[in-house]
Amino acid sequence: MFYFEEMADRLYLYYYNPNKGVLELVDDNVAFDGIYASFFLDHNSNYVLTAQMLHNLLPEKPDSADKPNTSAKPVQ
Repeated sequence: MFYFEEMADRLYLYYYNPNKGVLELVDDNVAFDGIYASFFLDHNSNYVLTAQMLHNLLPEKPDSADKPNTSAKPVQ
């Protein structure tokens, strides 16, 4: 059973993509009657239901200053 502090008339379904390490929006209008949520899946995996749209789901790109210097030659 799902519990939300405020009654939501719709939910957002996200798929956790383990290859990318991010949540991907699958459905932005999941019907929810307070007890049951109804949606279709094309495969079983890890999913998340939320009452709000999630933002900033992609990992932050590292700053160029944080990248290792791969152009350096080894010292002999």
